[in-house]
Amino acid sequence: MKNYFLFNVIFISIFAYACAQGGSSNNTNNTNNTNNINNINNTNNTGDGSFGDICQDGSSCQSGYCIFFNDSGQDKCTRICETQDCPTGFTCRKATRTDETTICLPVNDHVCTTCNTDGDCGEHSNRCFEMGEYRNCLLECSVEIYCPSGYACTQLSSVSGNNGYFCLPSAGDCGCTQDNAGTVRSCNIENQYGTCAGEQECLGAEGWGECDAQTPTEEVCDYQDNNCNGDIDEGVIGTLEHCEDCNLPCSGSEMSGTVVECINQSCFMTCETDYYNADTTDSNGCECVDDTTGGSSTASSEHLGSFTDCDFSNNVNSLFVPADDNNQAGPDYFKYNYENVYDPTCWAYNKVRLDVPTAGALLRLCGGDSTIEATWDCITVNAGSQDELEMPVPGNGSSVTMYFKVERVGIAANCGPYSLRVFDDGDF
Repeated sequence: MKNYFLFNVIFISIFAYACAQGGSSNNTNNTNNTNNINNINNTNNTGDGSFGDICQDGSSCQSGYCIFFNDSGQDKCTRICETQDCPTGFTCRKATRTDETTICLPVNDHVCTTCNTDGDCGEHSNRCFEMGEYRNCLLECSVEIYCPSGYACTQLSSVSGNNGYFCLPSAGDCGCTQDNAGTVRSCNIENQYGTCAGEQECLGAEGWGECDAQTPTEEVCDYQDNNCNGDIDEGVIGTLEHCEDCNLPCSGSEMSGTVVECINQSCFMTCETDYYNADTTDSNGCECVDDTTGGSSTASSEHLGSFTDCDFSNNVNSLFVPADDNNQAGPDYFKYNYENVYDPTCWAYNKVRLDVPTAGALLRLCGGDSTIEATWDCITVNAGSQDELEMPVPGNGSSVTMYFKVERVGIAANCGPYSLRVFDDGDF
């Protein structure tokens, strides 16, 4: 954004005998800026692109130039000029350092502001000069060799080696003296967080007053540019603590197995391996963790042991039915070896009992003596109940591998807990 600093409150009066003090001997000064009675504060926004009309760019201005008016803080049309007949607060100068067209530009355009290169002196025709221990911007004054009071239009060479006529302070530099009391210059307050620009006034014998720039601070989410870099809440909005807006955090990041990200100012939650969001509610994160017990197919079935028909019991507790990223439950597969030893006192009746707690989900138990699941028998067990599935009976003297699986029926808003008991109960 264009930023023009107030240069000299004395300029409110009519510019008279402006370069009489300290002007170079081979240049004449414009002794009377006769038309400056047209004060810029009295311009009307006529809408026809004339001087003072609000604009977006030069295409809407009669002159083809849209500049920043610091008195109103708005971009407005200026006008082309050939003599020093601009309104009060403006002088006729080259439009830019590369555009020879002369237009009415604010007097307080970066004058005496510190600089390193010409580019630090705004987009118009000012340039940067060595001024004692500092480098400062000076006003271009080639039209009628004219400068405001307190400045002499002098031929100078800028730090970039460009020669031209510029308004040199009568004191020889941009310092503060009794002669230029009331002059306002730009100033900065700088620290580890950034640099904030402001203004300070020459108080005459007391020297320069305090810089009114804000002190840069670390950027926080408060809709302010705390570090004065031209951006508001950068690096803060879009974080987990301030994702969509200030103080609107993403929930769930503190929960085990839950990964929360803020992407393009929207919260996204994913679950780590073996965790899943059973109730599909992000606010409580991935509340379920798979115990990893049980295989994902008959080929990877978890082996529970080898048993005979002469009484056995094997309990498997605290199990969960797993789920994938889409909250679709995958079955838990198990197997065990069962032998009919052909003992008259031992009856071959092996079973699998499925116990579902009250906080569980509707589960299905299916099993058989082969890997072909289409041949298996199935039962369903509601939350808060249990049931038994009778497994096939092998022939006398035979040993068979039994397979079974536990799976959720539909999508349930809980973790699918259950426990198992594999046993034989047919003996005398």
